[in-house]
Amino acid sequence: MSSNHLPLESSPDQSHEKQTLDRCSSDNFSSGSLTTAGSRQGSPGRLLNINVEKLMGFFWETKRESKSLKRKGGGKVWYQKKKTKRVVFVVGLIGFFFLFNWFMIVSLQDGGEKIESFANSSKIAVQEFKKLSKRMRSQYGVYGRMLALAAHALAEGQNKREPKDLWKEPVIPASVWRPCADQRNWNPSGGNNGYIMVTANGGMNQQRVAICNAVVVARLLNASLVVPKFMYSSVWRDVSQFSDIYQEEYFIDHLAPDIRVVKELPNELQSLDLEAIGSVVTDVDVPKESKPSFYLKNILPILFKNRVVHFLGFANRLAFDPIPFQLQRLRCRCNFHALQFVPKIQETGALLLRRLRKHAAYPGLLDHYLVGPHTDLIVERKKVRSTKASKYLALHLRFEIDMVAHSLCEFGGGEEERLELEAYREIHFPALTLLKKTTKLPSPAELRTEGLCPLAPEEAVLMLAALGFNRKTRIFVAGAQIYGGSTRLSALNSLYPYLVTKENMLSAAELEPFKNFSSQLAALDFIGCTAADAFAMTDSGSQLSSLVSGYRIYHGAGKMPTIRPNKRRLSAIFMKNSTIEWKIFEQRVRKAVRQTKHVQTRPKARSVYRYPRCKELNQGGYTKKESESVKRKGGKKESKKFSKRMRSQYGVYGRMLALASHALAEGQNKREPKDLWKGAVIPASVWRPCADQRNRKPSGGNNGYIMVTANGGLNQQRVAICNAVVVARLLNASLVVSKCMYSSVSNSAISIGEEHFINYLTPAIRIVKELPNELQSLDLEAIGSVVTDVDVLKESKPSFYLKNILPILFKNRVAHFLGFANRLAFDPMPFQLQRFQCRCNFHALQFVPKVQETGALLLRRLRKHATYPGPLDCFLVGPHTDLLVEGKRVCSTKVSKYLALHLRFEIDMVAHSLCEFGRGEEERLELEAYREIHFPALTLLKKTTKLPSPAELRTEGLCPLSPEEAVLMLAALGFNRKTRIFVAGAQIYGGLTRLSALNSLYPYLVTKENLLSATELEPFKNFSSQLAALDFIGCTAAMTDSGSQLSSLVSGYQIYYGAGKMPTIRPNKRRLSAIFMKKTTIEWKIFEQS
Repeated sequence: MSSNHLPLESSPDQSHEKQTLDRCSSDNFSSGSLTTAGSRQGSPGRLLNINVEKLMGFFWETKRESKSLKRKGGGKVWYQKKKTKRVVFVVGLIGFFFLFNWFMIVSLQDGGEKIESFANSSKIAVQEFKKLSKRMRSQYGVYGRMLALAAHALAEGQNKREPKDLWKEPVIPASVWRPCADQRNWNPSGGNNGYIMVTANGGMNQQRVAICNAVVVARLLNASLVVPKFMYSSVWRDVSQFSDIYQEEYFIDHLAPDIRVVKELPNELQSLDLEAIGSVVTDVDVPKESKPSFYLKNILPILFKNRVVHFLGFANRLAFDPIPFQLQRLRCRCNFHALQFVPKIQETGALLLRRLRKHAAYPGLLDHYLVGPHTDLIVERKKVRSTKASKYLALHLRFEIDMVAHSLCEFGGGEEERLELEAYREIHFPALTLLKKTTKLPSPAELRTEGLCPLAPEEAVLMLAALGFNRKTRIFVAGAQIYGGSTRLSALNSLYPYLVTKENMLSAAELEPFKNFSSQLAALDFIGCTAADAFAMTDSGSQLSSLVSGYRIYHGAGKMPTIRPNKRRLSAIFMKNSTIEWKIFEQRVRKAVRQTKHVQTRPKARSVYRYPRCKELNQGGYTKKESESVKRKGGKKESKKFSKRMRSQYGVYGRMLALASHALAEGQNKREPKDLWKGAVIPASVWRPCADQRNRKPSGGNNGYIMVTANGGLNQQRVAICNAVVVARLLNASLVVSKCMYSSVSNSAISIGEEHFINYLTPAIRIVKELPNELQSLDLEAIGSVVTDVDVLKESKPSFYLKNILPILFKNRVAHFLGFANRLAFDPMPFQLQRFQCRCNFHALQFVPKVQETGALLLRRLRKHATYPGPLDCFLVGPHTDLLVEGKRVCSTKVSKYLALHLRFEIDMVAHSLCEFGRGEEERLELEAYREIHFPALTLLKKTTKLPSPAELRTEGLCPLSPEEAVLMLAALGFNRKTRIFVAGAQIYGGLTRLSALNSLYPYLVTKENLLSATELEPFKNFSSQLAALDFIGCTAAMTDSGSQLSSLVSGYQIYYGAGKMPTIRPNKRRLSAIFMKKTTIEWKIFEQS
């Protein structure tokens, strides 16, 4: 029953509880707990009191209710426990309310203060901006509004980060290129045609360009260069000469392997009146940017006639295109390597850089090239924690009065400015003043629209602000006296307070040695701008900007950004300065500058001083990354990319070279053909050399004396000597030790062991070192004893000498052969004389110890880890074979194999062949000019006789193989990519560009210049025949031109001494020509088989 009555008992309690809660609610209502809108806006203290009253009232009612329950006695134990929990909950709730109300009160108080301070600061900023804007508009006219916006943007963003790419160059195109102007692969010029003098005009930068152009012209004309002089200018007012700015001795020594440089004219030429004899050439006589053909046609005859030419001015008088690549590279070598500032300028420049880079721990990337040994002055002695130098921006404001006046633009100075510039032009640019009066020139507005006006300082500062340089940027301003003075720089100073010049950074005492020498001061600007972390130019036509930009590209390794504004696009943006918003202005300026910031290869006819990255060096060949990828993956993907490059670069041979590249990449792990490195065993090994055997009595040499002055290079001279030995034996005459004729093409004498030569041939003929005394005084030409190549037919038979030369010997006792190139037939010839010819070539002619020793070093490095000498080494290097073998023997007894390739593709061979090699009109003119100087008879024959066309010559196999054809032949024969190839030959026509295909397909390509150090090659410097002797020693396997004397001699040497184990590749050029003619359609497999 009791259980049934439980719900009934709980019902009165629940109703009572409900009444209690209702009363609490009514009490709360009566006490104002439901506030009106007005009460909600009361103070925080009042809200707190109301909440406390509500909670205390609720607590009092609960307590009273508890007492009444005790009196009635109807409460239960479990119900009392529930009430206790409720009390604890209410107390906790009260505590939470106290904390929450305290937090809200504090937050409201702080928020009110912040809002008030923000409102006040905004009002101040707006007021300051309005004042600055008003001041800018009144002071800077049309640019006032934009300068005010720029000032506001810089003030707001001074703590923001700068754009990521602001201090960087685009990495991929900038860093893959490597400078190479310091490399040479030609012989020194003898400077035999005369002397070139240059008196350069303009400032330091114009003079620098004139010097490098003069160096190139001297090389082109095979003339000696007299150290340039500088013309005094009324604009620059500087009396400095070459030795005051540049290191003269360093300049002469660095260019010695290229041209002959002398300090002054020889005594016999100093007394000449150069103007009277027509040797003075002014800028009026030479068109601007003249081609090399102009100098060959007009200046070379003056050199031949008067032995000297004096250029006055010489500003931009040599074109950039068309010009041979090697001459272009000589230009770069002069500018980027040979011209070093004198120690005085280097030392002061180092101080300037030290103060520009505060607390620098390490020198900058270009410091070594600019200040030489004075880089230690740049670095703080005590290194700081940060290893990075403080960054700075160099800004070249080309806004001197001469630039402003010459531009014919207007810069906001009104009538006063116009009159001032007009007066300046009349004094300093009279020709321009006359032109302005007689011709209708573009208006200043039109010039500005076309981007032909230099940026004013106001425009420059707007560009820098838009690009994102913040107010804390350290800016080094280069340039002479800015037109308008400090007033013109006030906008730049206002927006960028950390602005410095060389005058701020160097003391008066440090600048004293350069006082009144504007060119030397310009050199300090050059150093400051070139070494900067970023460089901004304001006029792309400025020589300083061009030279600095090019220097940073050449030596900067893709880490020296240059800002090159597109003035035409900037002009269009600046024209909207009265309406354009700052954000839009920023976007447009950044887009315009970003496009010109990219490093690019030199466009056609543009300055190599500004764009030193030439197409000849920037294309072709696998990069290091690609080569590694080819080794890892087999090269299929890379081969496709390379194929595309090949097709675009090598034209007609592009397709075949791409196929060869793909075939080599796929087959690099395959075995080479078995017979590739072997000779034909059966017919080759049964023959034994016998030229050292003698079965004739010695010749007494009683009929007289034969003298020979051999012409050509080492190999032609070698053949002439052996022919002279045979003629002496034939005519029973004594041979005077041969002399070698100096040649402008191959300007050195042969190096043969004289004593060995005499002793070895003594049993056969009599050899003397000089004529007897009674014959030395004879005038050989007067008595008819001089015999030239014109008098002796090519490959004359022995009967010719017996009939024509022997009578001269009987009559005059002496005959002197001049030239004697290929003047003795091989058939019909008695066997004993034939064998005597071989004895001279293969036994008597031994190189001098100097050549043998260096040749042994060359062979040792070609054959890595060789344990035994090669079969021919004893005959080539004599007693120096011990240098060939490694001191510590390795396990393998085999010598490392290498292929020797003789590329007979020097300019003399190319010019003499009358063939064409795919470079069009530029190549034709260059070769024609070369023929006129070195092969005048061939030039005359070409003009008077109808000769076969280049296509006919190629079909008949009369053209030398080009490097592209040679590499295709080697790839088709089966030589894999790992083949070590030694390339012999002098300067390849076309330079590294022509070798790029060979380098790409065969990366293990070496020359004597790679394998021997500069010290080891020093004794052979300027001796091309001795260098050819090293090539002769190194060549043991292949050739590309069977008409070459070196190839013929090397081939014969290998056959004679090789015992059938020294294979030689002799291409049939007629058949190869027929195959190459199908290069656009033939498949690689068929090409290989053919």
